[in-house]
Amino acid sequence: SAMYINIDHVGDYVTVGGVVAELPYESGGINKYVVYCNEMEFDGEKTKLNKKIMISSDKFFKCGDSIEAMGKLNELSDDAHSYGFDTKRSLAGRGIQTKMTALDIHLSDTKYKCHRLDYYSNLIRSKAAEWIYRFYSGDIAAAMLAIITGDKHAFSDTYNDVLLYTSMRQLFYPAFLHIALIVSFVGIFSGIIQRKIRDYILL
Repeated sequence: SAMYINIDHVGDYVTVGGVVAELPYESGGINKYVVYCNEMEFDGEKTKLNKKIMISSDKFFKCGDSIEAMGKLNELSDDAHSYGFDTKRSLAGRGIQTKMTALDIHLSDTKYKCHRLDYYSNLIRSKAAEWIYRFYSGDIAAAMLAIITGDKHAFSDTYNDVLLYTSMRQLFYPAFLHIALIVSFVGIFSGIIQRKIRDYILL
């Protein structure tokens, strides 16, 4: 079950230490990090933790970085949209109960740990993102990132608006993407795949 930070510390200025556990994303010029925290310091006293916190900062870190951040601990805000998506509920489902805007954040000499399977999966996705941006940039890189890693936060606002307006953004979701890849594969090899087998695959 999800572990909650003591409500007494929500609203307090604390220092947390942990590892960036997911691919960061940028929103309004601010980077958002899901940090798996191993410890918290409040009023000179350190406490062991086993929790995720959403941390915002203008500095850039990558998945797998051990960091220390100081700031005010807050509960997630209620910002359910009219079309039904509830950000707070979505984050809570991923074990994220609190957030912090870091007043100070830096790489830590302590190597913090996270032994969750989703963390190791995110490390692989992070390496794939580094490889993509080594050779590509802009929305081309963002499209490749969305296809390979499922991360759809990297599109420019203009391109994202185009995808939403044309209803093409849904094609970057895994279910649609896998269908598109299968259909493309069958189309490419339609000349050498027997018709009976081809029709069976498409069905």
